[in-house]
Amino acid sequence: MVKISVVIPVYNAKNYIARLFDSIISQTYIDFEVIIVDDCSTDSSVDVINEYIQKDARLKLISLEKNVGAFEARKIGIMNSNGNYVAFLDSDDWIDSKYLELLYNNILQSDLSCCEFISVKKFKTININYSMTAFSYGNKEAIELLNSRRDIYPFLWNKLFKKDILLEVLNESAVNVLIGEDYTIVINYLNKINKVAVVQDKLYYYYQRPGSVSRGGFNVKMYDVLKNYDNLIEKFSEYSEIQNSIMSYAMYEKLAIVASMTKNKKYDFELAKKIKKELKDNYKKYFICNPPFSIKIAFRLYKFNIRMFLLIYKILNRL
Repeated sequence: MVKISVVIPVYNAKNYIARLFDSIISQTYIDFEVIIVDDCSTDSSVDVINEYIQKDARLKLISLEKNVGAFEARKIGIMNSNGNYVAFLDSDDWIDSKYLELLYNNILQSDLSCCEFISVKKFKTININYSMTAFSYGNKEAIELLNSRRDIYPFLWNKLFKKDILLEVLNESAVNVLIGEDYTIVINYLNKINKVAVVQDKLYYYYQRPGSVSRGGFNVKMYDVLKNYDNLIEKFSEYSEIQNSIMSYAMYEKLAIVASMTKNKKYDFELAKKIKKELKDNYKKYFICNPPFSIKIAFRLYKFNIRMFLLIYKILNRL
């Protein structure tokens, strides 16, 4: 039985997926399988996938009969996997040749292993002088780092999970949101474990694709996103320090949702005012986890004036 299952949800990725597959089959660690879940692509993604299946028997394709979204596609991939560990990759990203090797080596002494990543707007790789070192954190410290966006980030990619713990989290977590599903799974996973290892090398290439879901404008599904964050805050109500850091993380995400209104000019100022009141009522709590300076500035600006916040966001977004 293979040790690692790599799960990839695919939807209309014909222009990107070949470079991901090239990076996978070039891995120095070889004891893995790749479960590709095609979520009813309407382009020629499946043709590209089948070409690579012919090249490497470790790649397997599941073709869904109806579109279910990335989260459900990942769950289907996990349920059809054979490894003890699970890694998720997005179809438009790619990985360093030592990605699986270093993550696997570090999860042997922990419950979750992560690596640093690099955001790119075009295809490239970097020459890495591998440090082969990793920082280790307990789960409470890891949650604080997640919420302050330091070392541990709210993504399913750039991580290697223990499959049995991950399945527990997925079975307990009702996630049906457009944005924030990764964070929901990661924080619930961290809450169940004891130790996290963070590899200091940048082994994952995150491609910032124009027009992706995470870069879209405001829509009605955002209300479900807000509800999801509020449910998480309530879930951790027994742990005040953790709850405060979750509140800080969630507030910044709420400001991002308000800012997204500028992209398609669909404004809900009643919602924006409600979020401002929430920010003012709990203002000091949002700084307890010492968020990055840019987030502190965003909090202060939004608290001062919503319209000025939106104007400055639009100006910065054009740069």
